[in-house]
Amino acid sequence: MMGVAGVLGAALLCAIHGATVENTLFEDGDGANTFRAFNPTQAEETYSMVTANRFWSQIFGVAFSNKRWLHFFMLFVPVTGLWMSALGVVGLALNLRAYDFVFVLGWRLKISLMKTLYSLRRFYPVETLFNGTLALAGRDQETTGFAWWAGNARLINLSGKLLGAHVAHAGLIVFWAGAMNLFEVAHFVPEKPMYEQGLILLPHLATLGWGVGPGGEVIDTFPYFVSGVLHLISSAVLGFGGIYHALLGPETLEESFPFFGYVWKDRNKMTTILGIHLILLGLGAFLLVFKALYFGGVYDTWAPGGGDVRKITNLTLSPSIIFGYLLKSPFGGEGWIVSVDDLEDIIGGHVWLGSICILGGIWHILTKPFAWARRALVWSGEAYLSYIY
Repeated sequence: MMGVAGVLGAALLCAIHGATVENTLFEDGDGANTFRAFNPTQAEETYSMVTANRFWSQIFGVAFSNKRWLHFFMLFVPVTGLWMSALGVVGLALNLRAYDFVFVLGWRLKISLMKTLYSLRRFYPVETLFNGTLALAGRDQETTGFAWWAGNARLINLSGKLLGAHVAHAGLIVFWAGAMNLFEVAHFVPEKPMYEQGLILLPHLATLGWGVGPGGEVIDTFPYFVSGVLHLISSAVLGFGGIYHALLGPETLEESFPFFGYVWKDRNKMTTILGIHLILLGLGAFLLVFKALYFGGVYDTWAPGGGDVRKITNLTLSPSIIFGYLLKSPFGGEGWIVSVDDLEDIIGGHVWLGSICILGGIWHILTKPFAWARRALVWSGEAYLSYIY
């Protein structure tokens, strides 16, 4: 969690740095956004200094009267904070298990344990867990069979702690999405096409019809700003949830919350979890369908006049058309599934995908694995991870 806090702190410093540079240097010398432009007019210099001091005084309580000291502070503090956070994360990782790794267990015992575990994995892959024990006591190499650098593998039998790690990871992902979203909004130039600005998130928001006017022109960036803020707020909730489950919550969920608990070898539970995930994926597909049908429509790049936002009124649900894309050749001019050039086909395909995922999820929840699947598959956490990829 200290490492997560360090990464988040470094990202915050970078965001502050970028916002300050954007608001202080853009007006310097012929509008050049560069530190070499130290020939501003008095009005521009006053604007830059006031804006920068407002940012820094609100955040750190620091204000400067000398412009060069201001620029030095803008560079030195965030960049130093970033590198120190990175070094702190690496140092924390290296020191957490250094004592146990070298002085308590020793290298010979480490090698012996790894050989034993490899034998267990090789000859008993189906019925034996990868750590060779069901003990829930500790998270070190002696009790789990994994060294510190194995990461979440140390939590393979601690469902509560593993939940915390995954929730915290989701928080980092959502934080990146929100921060990058706001970064692109701050640097967006309406006069230039998105593909010329190197944007990676705003084009996806635009395809959903938000902020786009006739002719495919972006006329309002406020929806993009709202999206970024909502992601940042969500990341905070996920971050606190991850910290809670990692530090304060129960180590295992089986006793306190049986519905959320699991054992990797429990085939029926694993297929139930698979079914729940499929249902959630199906609901996600239907969210796009509802957006296109009832909530403002989506952007149609093939519409006359350079594209437009429109609601879909005539879905393509014919299986011969939808699944016909799968039968097309990926070579030559047919283009396989990427040859679709009709929004009705795209939204209709999502209806089919959503329905298949939901029905498949219900089927996996209500049924048990067939005998051939029980024999053929390896029922362990690492095996499930390998199946995903």
